[in-house]
Amino acid sequence: MDKRPVREVVNQLVEADFDQRDLQRRLVRFNKSNHPPLAPSEFDTPQSFKSFYEQKQGYEDQRRALQTQLENAKTMYDLAAADLQDMLPANTSLHYDYEGSRQELAGIRFKIMNRHLTSGQGRIEISIS
Repeated sequence: MDKRPVREVVNQLVEADFDQRDLQRRLVRFNKSNHPPLAPSEFDTPQSFKSFYEQKQGYEDQRRALQTQLENAKTMYDLAAADLQDMLPANTSLHYDYEGSRQELAGIRFKIMNRHLTSGQGRIEISIS
């Protein structure tokens, strides 16, 4: 178990959960409203090819950046959840008023539950209370 202070772990968990949800929405919105450029059957000039290639790279770069950010948020969440599962007793909830530095989370009260299932597996559940 990591020896970080509980508040730091809980802040990381809440922030990473928020980031995952936000990034997932942004990725879905991006995929709905953006599409890679369609390649023509031929390029008339090197400039037209260059323009196509730059548009394609721009699309791929934006999508990859969102995907990478989402994967990073998931990793941060998983690390914090694993730490908290070791600390918070099974089937016990923790009510937490966010105290971190993120303005978008200021004033929000969370309920964090260390839910253990009959299969012996557990998971951390977060809800706004």
